[in-house]
Amino acid sequence: NQDALRETSMAATSLRVAVKRDEHRTLNWLLSSTRGVLLSRWFVPLVVAIHVGLVGWSAAWHFPTIDEMAHLPAGVSHWDFGKFRLYCVDPPLVRLVAALPVVALQPDIDWSQYAEDVRARPSFGIGIAFLEQHGFDAVWYYTVARWACLVFTLLGAWACYRFAGELYGPFAARLAVVIWCFSPTVLANAAMI
Repeated sequence: NQDALRETSMAATSLRVAVKRDEHRTLNWLLSSTRGVLLSRWFVPLVVAIHVGLVGWSAAWHFPTIDEMAHLPAGVSHWDFGKFRLYCVDPPLVRLVAALPVVALQPDIDWSQYAEDVRARPSFGIGIAFLEQHGFDAVWYYTVARWACLVFTLLGAWACYRFAGELYGPFAARLAVVIWCFSPTVLANAAMI
């Protein structure tokens, strides 16, 4: 009776070891194949290209947000007047980059609401007037401005790649790029001015 119990126990232990060995082999294969894909040369450029495509499509498809209505005319005013009076509550770098291709397109903008007083906040009024003045063409101006800001999301992907790579190696660098490029927060906000 004890011999039968011992044989059953040994058989169960052997089965558990075999199952664990198979699980371990499967996990190793999965990790090695995943690492192989993540370590290949074309992986990061492909992920970044997909990211740029998603953000570019979102920038073209969605209507400007309430803040963007003020950001773009403010950026154009920075280039036209050489002053940062309009929408002076945030640093102007993103507005300047976004407005650069729009300035090259030379849209007519009604600056009658523009005021030199910093306390006056005509940004949103000028933005609404810009939309009303240009109609559907205004959406094109906002799309071009959003596309100009793709450089910021590319810079973010590069920073993640370099930082993770220096700390943890090439696998972590590529994983960080994937996390950056497919983060819903990054995808949503990278498509805006």
